[in-house]
Amino acid sequence: MKTANLSLRARLLLLVGAGFTFATFVLAIAANKVVTAQANQMQSQLLAERLDFMLSVLQRKQELLEKTGMPDVYRSALQESARRELSAKYYPTGDVLSYPLILDAERRVVMHPLLPPGDDSFVALLADLANPPSQSIGEVEYEYKGVRKWASVRSFAPWGWTLLYATPLSAKYGMVRELRTTLLATMVAVAALVLGALSLLIALVTKPIRDLSAAALRMVGGELDVPIDVRGAGEIGILAQSFAKMRDAVRLKIHCLDMEIDERKKVQEALGHALQTTEQIIDFAPFALVLVDADERIRQANELAGKILGASPVELAGQNWAKFAPGLLHDRLPHKSEETAVVDTQGKPLPVLLSVIPVLLGNEAIWIEAFLDLTERKQLEAQLRHAQKLEAVGQLASGIAHEINTPAQFVGDNIHFLAEAYAGVKQLMDEYRQVLGNLTALPGYEHFVEKLKRAEEGADLAYIEENAPTAFARASDGIARISGIVGAMKEFAHPAHREKSLADLNRALKATLTISRNEYKYVADIETEFGDLPPVMCHIGDINQVFLNLLVNAAHAIADAGSTSDKRGRIRVRSAPEGKAQVRIEIEDTGCGIPAEIRDRIFDPFFTTKEVGRGTGQGLAIARNIVVDQHHGSLTFESEVGKGTTFTILLPVLSQ
Repeated sequence: MKTANLSLRARLLLLVGAGFTFATFVLAIAANKVVTAQANQMQSQLLAERLDFMLSVLQRKQELLEKTGMPDVYRSALQESARRELSAKYYPTGDVLSYPLILDAERRVVMHPLLPPGDDSFVALLADLANPPSQSIGEVEYEYKGVRKWASVRSFAPWGWTLLYATPLSAKYGMVRELRTTLLATMVAVAALVLGALSLLIALVTKPIRDLSAAALRMVGGELDVPIDVRGAGEIGILAQSFAKMRDAVRLKIHCLDMEIDERKKVQEALGHALQTTEQIIDFAPFALVLVDADERIRQANELAGKILGASPVELAGQNWAKFAPGLLHDRLPHKSEETAVVDTQGKPLPVLLSVIPVLLGNEAIWIEAFLDLTERKQLEAQLRHAQKLEAVGQLASGIAHEINTPAQFVGDNIHFLAEAYAGVKQLMDEYRQVLGNLTALPGYEHFVEKLKRAEEGADLAYIEENAPTAFARASDGIARISGIVGAMKEFAHPAHREKSLADLNRALKATLTISRNEYKYVADIETEFGDLPPVMCHIGDINQVFLNLLVNAAHAIADAGSTSDKRGRIRVRSAPEGKAQVRIEIEDTGCGIPAEIRDRIFDPFFTTKEVGRGTGQGLAIARNIVVDQHHGSLTFESEVGKGTTFTILLPVLSQ
């Protein structure tokens, strides 16, 4: 007999095995129910007999009580007698598993092997028990100190007592468990033998099917050349032949899919490369890019756009573009580059150079908003205009200083000549007065002497002689001051060299103090402490501009603090070497100080707290650019509101 012809037998064996298992299971359930019911009946009968005995004892005591004719007097004594009699019978020792207990009408303990009379532990445990319970036997389950208990319950109505005979559930069903265990072991052994025999038969019947399953698993693992035995005319043979045909069809289909996958991989690689290239172009573009759809929603933005607008590209996605470009809702036509403004997430307007490029992605219209941030360029343009103005003013000041210097020298020389001439005339006048005094004593000259005296008085010669020397001295001092101012202006306005050169910073500070005197002379006194500085490699014209900006700011701060003629401020200028490689310049004022909330903004271009027309907000920005960016130094400050500010400049002696 061939193995392939056993397929129906195998099915019958499987069916018999399943039926046997089901019958065994049903038999086990029925046997368990019978054994459990029998055990319950036996336990209930046993406990009922014991409770009947207890009731007989209590009934006997009740009859004695009634015979006394004084039940109220002897009730307690007879109840105590009954409790002792029952305790002596059922509580020979304190170690019991099954025991009777008696509760009064309030569920308090009357008799218990472990609890004293009056204990209320059962008040809550037996709260659902009828009060008083019926005369018939009842049952109750409860948990006491973690142990599940089962008890038969009877009531003794004359005294309102409830009688219970309790036993642990584990003890109640102990015998049942033993019988159940024995029965289960027997049934398992029989089932194991039957199933073992069936398994041998099934293994023999299903071997061809297992071979086909193994071949299928190998095919799943990629082995499409697995040999399949297609011999046999039964159902297994037909299945094997169908499986072999399916293997060949799968092999052909996989070959076709491999070719298609290779083509798709090439396309995907090309698309991925193109997408990666596009993403890199967008991310590394030197200008900001924002892709906007027809609803003015941002679809994508690059890192530079996020940096300009103050949010990450992920945060920008989905937001309305009109929020950042109010008033710029375009007509959806290509725009040439135009200067306009966008606003960042903080509402700050930013100048940009904007171009709008419409594109079609699939069937969707997208507008590319490409823009460059012009903030830095605007700042540089403003600085350039300011520098051009300063250069023009410097050239004009240099020319004026030169023009003033020549007549000032003439005036100075003439005043010096007049002072010397006056000294000679004074000597001559003294000689005339001496001769005139001698003529007074000679007769005939009185008329001439009197006439000369009247002429002196008319010319107020005494006043002239008293004040002329002081006038000449003051005029000489004024001309000297004019010459000093002119010299300082010529030095300050000297055309800047394109290359750095060695310069005397103390001399530059003195010249700047002279130039800016008009800013501070009415509000502050100047104190200087010039150290012994080495020559510093720098653009001295730019450094002069830094000194001038800081001195003017100091004078304005003192004026804002309310300086008066009675209470003048103080500007202290100090210079000193800082090691061997740097020099230190400090400009300290006793002005109003810088509030803490704006200290991180004072170097921002165009930031100013002064009223319109008094400041442009570029002085400190230009100073910082000159010191930090051009000379690789540092410009810092310390300030206390109400007391003043100190700006500190550190410059390298040999700047690169």
